[in-house]
Formats: sequence, C-alpha cells, structure tokens
Amino acid sequence: MLQGNNNNMYSKRNAWRRADFIMSYSETYTTFFNACMVTDPKKYIVSGAPRNDLLYLSDGKLNMKKIYGNKIDNHKIIFFMPTFRENYADNFNEIGKIFGFNEFSLERLNKFLEDNKCKLILKPHPHSEELVLSYFDESHISNILILRNKDLVENSLDLYELLNATNMLITDYSSVFYDYLLLNKPMIFVPTDIDSYNNERGFIIESFETWTPGPKVINHLQEDIHKCLEDENYYGTNRAWARDLMHRYKDSDSSKRLCDFIDSIMPD
Repeated sequence: MLQGNNNNMYSKRNAWRRADFIMSYSETYTTFFNACMVTDPKKYIVSGAPRNDLLYLSDGKLNMKKIYGNKIDNHKIIFFMPTFRENYADNFNEIGKIFGFNEFSLERLNKFLEDNKCKLILKPHPHSEELVLSYFDESHISNILILRNKDLVENSLDLYELLNATNMLITDYSSVFYDYLLLNKPMIFVPTDIDSYNNERGFIIESFETWTPGPKVINHLQEDIHKCLEDENYYGTNRAWARDLMHRYKDSDSSKRLCDFIDSIMPD
C-alpha cells in the first residue's frame, strides 16, 4: 500500500474488476487500494487480513529458534525488510551498504548490536537474496542474520509467524509496516533514495513523512535503534494514529470473519 502505481499494478486492474468481493483492512485501506484498482467500492468486505491472525497467535520466539537455534537466545531482535529495487546490485556492491547510507560500516553496526545484545535479521527480497548471501558469506559479521526463503519453506513457516518475536522493524518503503502496526512495536524508516524511488515508482500515500510512524534515518542508524530499545513508546502516538486508520480490527479473528462472510454468500 505504500508503494506506488507501477506498470504491474495497472496490468492487474482487469483481474480485480472481475472479482466479486475484495477483502479489506478498513475503509481507509479500501480508499487507497481502490485508487489503484478502480472497481466498484461495494465489492470491498472489511474483514481484516487472515495472515495478520498469525501476528497474534504464533509463537514467534519458538519459530525463530527453529531457524536460528541458540544464536538468538537472550537477544533483542531487530527485523530489517527492505523492498526490491532494480538497481539494488549496483548500490549493494558499492560498499556493502545494506541500508543505502553514504557513510556506513557494517563492522561498527555489528559492534553496536553486540554491545546492546541484539541480533538484526535481514530478510532480503527474493530477487536480491543470492547477492546478499554471497556478500555475507565473505564477511565476518556475527550479529546480522539472513532470513532466506529456504529457511521458511524447510520449517513450514510463514514470515508472519516470526514477526511477533521481534522488538522493532526497520524498512524503507515496504508495506509490511502496515501489518506490523498491529504489534505496536517501534519501527524505523530508511528512505535513503526517496527522491529517485518516488520518480521511478511513486507512492500511493503522501506524504511519506506523515504516514510512516517512526524516525526517518538517512545516517546514524544506531542512535535511533538505541532510542527504540530504550523507549517502546517512541513514536507511539503516531503508530496508534496510523493503526486506527488502517485497521478496523485489532484481533486474531480475521480468518473467522472472512469464513463467516464466505458462508453467508454460499448457496444452501
């Protein structure tokens, strides 16, 4: 929902128009989504997203241990999920700057994570995964862990079955932050290439500053991570505002509501 109207989105409009009903998070979500798909607003059923039930019901810590074993014991977990970019390889290879900062040292970040008993879990986009893995295979960074698609598949896990074990989220423009709002945990945004990204893909929602309830960091990431670790209510008012606009329901019953609706429209 944060990312803009790219060509792929336009190509799917006809498919959405053929749908009889469309699941929605809220009236606000419906408004934004339908601005892209342009179909009959009466098709939208506000049930909440079934996958978000996993944020409430999953044992995230146990699921994390299935993948990482005792590496995460007694550590705070920072989850980093960047969105995909066509030129990611060029930027990544430049200095291994996974966040896109002009001045960045993985070694200093690794030391900061060690000093603060944290592990940073990086979930690269599938198209970037091989590149990220090859870089970290050659490094000696002990406190940044990579979450591969293979890790999820081999353990029969969905990404959302891990998220409630995290202490904060770092992202750039990924719409995962809308779902993460339900956990009421701190989040940090790293819009280091916002101008070029906006020109290439654009945003559905503006302004980015208003709708992203966390600090916007283009350098000195550790400072804001420390603030989030020290104060879970950092940007808490902003998160509550965004959460209440984007989610009518804040519970684990979205699957039930959707099933009940399907039952109601099925012939006897």
